[in-house]
Amino acid sequence: MDAAKLPECTVSQIRDQLSHLDAIDEALLQALETDTRAGVRNLALRERKKCKAEAAEQARLEAMLKLERTLWKKGNLHLAGVDEAGRGPLAGPVVAAAVILPPETLIPRLNDSKALPPERREALFGEIHQVATAVAVGQATPEEIDRWNILQATHQAMRRALEGLSVAPNRVLVDGNSLPQSAYPELAIIGGDASSLSVAAASVI
Repeated sequence: MDAAKLPECTVSQIRDQLSHLDAIDEALLQALETDTRAGVRNLALRERKKCKAEAAEQARLEAMLKLERTLWKKGNLHLAGVDEAGRGPLAGPVVAAAVILPPETLIPRLNDSKALPPERREALFGEIHQVATAVAVGQATPEEIDRWNILQATHQAMRRALEGLSVAPNRVLVDGNSLPQSAYPELAIIGGDASSLSVAAASVI
């Protein structure tokens, strides 16, 4: 979209062209903001808010990769994020997921699954399976929960998820403050599903 041609376009035409842009450059944004028409300036305001929201989302995702980047630089290219579901309910199995993402993978709007609406979780479920190096799920049955306890059963589900990965992890990032004592080096992260992209991916799965 050519900023010099803005005066030749109607507000409707500008709105339509903006809707087809993947990104808007600063020069065009400033041209929209200084247009004499209120309708065009309103479009500029909307686009400016959109740019700020996208920048904030990018910064959030970058922050969630801070730990992974530190470990990747040390040669740990296969980091498995691990999270569980089912510790709270009174009945049913406890289920854990393990996910290995390729280095530098950013999945837009990926977050702790509890902070996501159901339709977004469903969409992310498919996206994670498409880009992940490996994904696996493990569970412990209600009988195993009764035989051991919920914490030990949770750890067993996590170990089964890790054993099910098609690629062996170099390091395991576990949501919470306890470790499953798997065959791999482990690191517990309190609030990991909101601070580690790998763990967040596991929480969605």
